[in-house]
Amino acid sequence: MTFWFPTRMRARMNALFQFGAPLAFVIGGPVSGWLLSVSEGWFWSGSRGWQNMFLIEGLVACLVGVIAWFYLPDGPRDATWLSEEEKQALTVAIDAEDSEKQEHAQRGMFRALVDWRVLYFCFVCFTIQVLGYGYNFYIPSQVAALLGRSVGLAVGLVTAIPAVFAVIGLAVVPRYAERIGRRRQVAVAIYAMGAIGIALSGVLSGNPLLTIAALCLAYTGHIVVQPLFWTNVSTYLTSGAAASGIALIGALGNLGGFVGPNIRVWAEGTFGSGNAGLYVLAVFAGVGTVLLAATRLFGMDRDKEVIQAQEEASKA
Repeated sequence: MTFWFPTRMRARMNALFQFGAPLAFVIGGPVSGWLLSVSEGWFWSGSRGWQNMFLIEGLVACLVGVIAWFYLPDGPRDATWLSEEEKQALTVAIDAEDSEKQEHAQRGMFRALVDWRVLYFCFVCFTIQVLGYGYNFYIPSQVAALLGRSVGLAVGLVTAIPAVFAVIGLAVVPRYAERIGRRRQVAVAIYAMGAIGIALSGVLSGNPLLTIAALCLAYTGHIVVQPLFWTNVSTYLTSGAAASGIALIGALGNLGGFVGPNIRVWAEGTFGSGNAGLYVLAVFAGVGTVLLAATRLFGMDRDKEVIQAQEEASKA
């Protein structure tokens, strides 16, 4: 994303990229529920529905990965669909952004790996993934319990509802944040909404309709904060630091994918409550919200300066 889109456009482009996650729920939830219900014995005698679901969906993902390897170019200079003038204009805009970031941002590839602010971003990303995976792994069983049904097509359709709201949020919120020039503030507000939503899904668990509404808030907050967060990261890191720093943030942050589901189960067992895990996820998201709000204090949010440099370069 940092090779292709200037900062002033990056939140909306990251949002388009993030469309994949909620769309996967909108389509994949019902499809997965259907496969669980009807695919017994499809590939070999005695094969279970969940085995066939994993096999089919895993093979599709592998196929798309192979296509991407051959289809996606590394950068604008390799793009056959851009004219030379378009390649030059895009290169000038991104170079202007990098020049401004050189004065304040983390530059060295190896220095980025030990920069405390990069590690700070890692922890914010970690809290986002704790919330997301703690939600994703158990939303089918949570909805099934609300509806009093086993996991299948009907449950898959209901689990798609929060994803629909997340898609709407991705289409609207990042563009709004760019238009008003307050991406960090909007990110903080939307992440706080996610924290409140996951907590309310526990408080309101006796009411299926209100619980689904709360889950819509939780999932939308988790999904929509991500393009804004990664745009914030990309204004701080530049050159080799961007590659190594973003890789480190993604790698360590995604450890939340292990912690989220497990800490939810731990909390439910330790406190003897099915809602305790939801409250623990809310605490992680709340801490992440505070840390995201504080990035400006540590010189880690340079949206305005970078965008101003781009505008001056465009006028020149």
